[in-house]
Amino acid sequence: MPASALAYPRILPCPHCGIGLAGDAIDPAGETICPSCRARFSARLFPVFWREEDATPARSVPVVEGEASCFFHPENCAARACERCGRFVCSVCEITVGTSRMCPSCLSVGIDDPKKAEFVPWRFLWADGALLFGVLPMIFGIFMWPMLPLTAITAIVFAILSWRYPGSIPRGPRRWVAVVGAVCGFVQIGLFVALVFAISGAFKR
Repeated sequence: MPASALAYPRILPCPHCGIGLAGDAIDPAGETICPSCRARFSARLFPVFWREEDATPARSVPVVEGEASCFFHPENCAARACERCGRFVCSVCEITVGTSRMCPSCLSVGIDDPKKAEFVPWRFLWADGALLFGVLPMIFGIFMWPMLPLTAITAIVFAILSWRYPGSIPRGPRRWVAVVGAVCGFVQIGLFVALVFAISGAFKR
């Protein structure tokens, strides 16, 4: 069975369906049958699988017979498995990023992954942009009414993009902000059309 991510202590995901299996359910001598998908697989659990969290400073421990070794330092005893690739790593190689524990290789790959929140240095909030372009022109509409079509289209486009791109990491997508911005954008278009008709009617008189 290939190494897989250990999402929780003493829980091993099925290699076929991904459901979490308790370590006691794994048959080290034969095949294990997944209770969910009924797939058969073989797995060997090293002692590091049962090891509790250790809050002591990182230090290398020489590997002993019967223990799993670090993928990057074969002479060191494994502390846990990388949650991304499943490789065993020692306490020196283990890197904690947010709630994830990764090996150096996965960290270097994850930095370029925009879907991993821990690796995002900044993010443009399309919903907040839609609200900004939707509300501010209405507040200062007397001074910037010729720009209402541009700000209205910008607010509507930003609101649409907020559904496609991820939102704020701590506050979430906040879809209602995008909806308010889009509504204000349509209101701006209506106000601009009304002003154009009012001005053109005044000139005709």
